[in-house]
Amino acid sequence: MKWLILLAVLMLAPLGAVLWSLAIRRRKIRALEKEIAAVQARTAELGRAAAQMQIEAKLDESLALSLSPILKDLMDSNLGPEQVPKLISRLADAVFQPEQFLLYQTVLGPPNGDRELRLVAHHGFQKLPDGLRRITVGQGKIGWVAEHKQNMRHEDWHQAECSTGLRVQDNHPELKIDLVGPLVHATVEGDQVLGVLVIGSPARILPGEKEMLRFVADMSALAMVKAQQYSRLREQIRLARKDYEVSDRP
Repeated sequence: MKWLILLAVLMLAPLGAVLWSLAIRRRKIRALEKEIAAVQARTAELGRAAAQMQIEAKLDESLALSLSPILKDLMDSNLGPEQVPKLISRLADAVFQPEQFLLYQTVLGPPNGDRELRLVAHHGFQKLPDGLRRITVGQGKIGWVAEHKQNMRHEDWHQAECSTGLRVQDNHPELKIDLVGPLVHATVEGDQVLGVLVIGSPARILPGEKEMLRFVADMSALAMVKAQQYSRLREQIRLARKDYEVSDRP
């Protein structure tokens, strides 16, 4: 009898492992679905804010028409993380028509090192200076914005220097920093900086440009988070289906 029980246990062990794996994956999927629901709610909120901003700022019809398909693409659930930077560049171009544009993503530096900003999209340079490819958080004006999570216009630096004595060096003399915005994602642990976008010499000057910068930065952060979450969810579902297929085999 004992050997029959042992045989049954050995036969059921793989099935038990599969079921345990499925239970873990279900919990992860439910957690991801809750995160995505929160992001979708924030997306709807920003959509309403964009509509109100369009009314208040009296954006021209051509700008409104150009923004609509870009925002739709940014919120597409099939969007992969690697596709997001190009769409953020399109969004910034549609809103500001900048001569220079740079988009950074926050990455972990070397072991026990500082956080870094890695350049993932840019245009407007004949030859990009090497010093702009990676920037330590806190270094220069771009790093300062990432560290302090604060939107800054060109004139804000001068006003801050006059009023508080704040003096922050430029990251590079070839870089035109007219608008700099942090990409911030709110979490239960606190605000997380996903990156920074830089607008240089915008051809389109908008009423409330700082609010528009915040809107573009917020939409960019949401697109990054949503793409990452959907990518993780798709992977969890793929692994769960694989576990089901293994458990169904004779």
